[in-house]
Amino acid sequence: MSVWIAVLWGGFSSASLYIGQALARPLERSRRATALIMGFGAGTLLSAVAYQLVPESSLDKGLDIGVGLALGALTYFVADWLVDRRGGADRQQIDGGEGGSAAAMFLGALLDGVPEAFILGTTLALGGEISVAFVAAVFVSNIPQGVAGTASLEAAGYTGRHVFWMWTGLTVACALTVLGYLVAAGLVLMQ
Repeated sequence: MSVWIAVLWGGFSSASLYIGQALARPLERSRRATALIMGFGAGTLLSAVAYQLVPESSLDKGLDIGVGLALGALTYFVADWLVDRRGGADRQQIDGGEGGSAAAMFLGALLDGVPEAFILGTTLALGGEISVAFVAAVFVSNIPQGVAGTASLEAAGYTGRHVFWMWTGLTVACALTVLGYLVAAGLVLMQ
């Protein structure tokens, strides 16, 4: 498996942000539809973690998995707390209202996308196969992020073109997150 395959999968998994951008305008008047899409996206990501990243075969290493999950949750919590303290406490307002932070929505998507791409790269380097279920869950979960992020960014005054290039930058960052691939490949060579 080459590093270019890892780049392809990393980029593909986050490219659905563009679908979210395309859906943002038609959904802008329906908060209920947007909320349902967001809930569905969260569920797909949760299912990817529960069924793909923590397989039954590795439950004998429960402490390692628990520590990894706790560190990931702590990282996200600390990042969220820092954003709140720096004036982004109302950033969850999808309409970018007073105090809402479009940049925080973008940063959240980046904080979410890079580890997903890292995991894909690591899996490939260790000789694993790409799990269609995992890639599908990540792809689908990025659609709601694209919807919410686009709505928030446009409400904050960003143009559609600017949002497109922000999503492009995020997709490229995820595609280039082959560090997981290179680190795992290096560890395999050291053994």
